[in-house]
Amino acid sequence: MTFRAEWDRLRAESTRQQETHTRINSTDGGGPSSATTADLHVNSDELGPIGHDAYGLYNQLRTDGRHAHDNSKAAAAHLTDGGLGTGSALDHVVHTWENQVNTLLQACALISDHLDYSIAAHANDEKKIASSMPKVEGEYLTASKISHYFH
Repeated sequence: MTFRAEWDRLRAESTRQQETHTRINSTDGGGPSSATTADLHVNSDELGPIGHDAYGLYNQLRTDGRHAHDNSKAAAAHLTDGGLGTGSALDHVVHTWENQVNTLLQACALISDHLDYSIAAHANDEKKIASSMPKVEGEYLTASKISHYFH
């Protein structure tokens, strides 16, 4: 499967998941009277595979994205030494390709690292918030429990 086809598939899958999973404090899109309140959470089961895929893409791209580099540079040098203008053009293409691969590598690493950080930071924040909330009936208050007292 080509990179473009894989990228399009992953984007479409992500869009489908967002359409079916993004619901904040409501199940039917109605106003406050129809809203149901749920505890806020980060689901590492959903974020983990995305970070894993970004890390896998990084590792694959790091090797596969450069497999023609040495041969292309050598060909560009031979063409240039032979007095052909295509040598410098090929060298420019190799340089541009290398920049694009490096940009994609940085993006994959950023996505993977950011998702790992988000999960860990949210867990830390959740512990801090839970420990600072008063206990009612032996349990910490949560968004859904607070909402219960307002009905």
